[in-house]
Amino acid sequence: ADIVVASEETESADGWYYTSFLNDLNTNPLMSALDLGKAVANGTTQPTMDVTDLSYIPALTAKIDTFAQQLIAAKNAGYSSVIQTARNSSKEFYISAHIDLYDFADKIYNASVPNTLKTAATNVKNAVLDAVKLYKNSSQYSVCRGIAIYHPRSTSGYDTRYNNLPVAASTKWDEYIRGVVARQQNNNFNNSTRIFWENLKDCAIVCFPSVTKGRISFTYRVKDNSLV
Repeated sequence: ADIVVASEETESADGWYYTSFLNDLNTNPLMSALDLGKAVANGTTQPTMDVTDLSYIPALTAKIDTFAQQLIAAKNAGYSSVIQTARNSSKEFYISAHIDLYDFADKIYNASVPNTLKTAATNVKNAVLDAVKLYKNSSQYSVCRGIAIYHPRSTSGYDTRYNNLPVAASTKWDEYIRGVVARQQNNNFNNSTRIFWENLKDCAIVCFPSVTKGRISFTYRVKDNSLV
């Protein structure tokens, strides 16, 4: 697909109001996918509805990855409570583990956090605005900009099925919401055996270097059942 029409909030049982946009399509049967999507959103009776150009999603995903990395770095630097406050004050939906991405990035930008994180938050906001071509929200959702993201309030609420989604494989977002703590490796080797852990998705990697012997033993283990 080129265009997706979707609601951030759970839709009411009445569903869409089909009459208005089908009349538009009947009048102009050769309308573009984007124009048809806008017709759906403009005629909606749902509390939220947006029209997104999917060609912008790869760029947005890349910005989310950088955002997640900067969030992890900020948490390591002692900003966990500030980030948690931003998360808890962001707009949630009926499924409360879902929040508006733009609103969360905006809350982070306006918080007392490092400038590198502010920049990453701004880039996410801009990427959302680029991707979402139209959004229609009721007053209750005025801060929303069309794209929700999974972000439970605590790591204990993390649903491991999220690991199976492409966004988990292509970004650090899942590591961030799982509370993974980045650890810097110490490259000042000496003759003693050292153990280093690097969080790479679902694998833990352990290195046992021995500089004096000129060799390194490399082992790994898979923490969860998965295709390797």
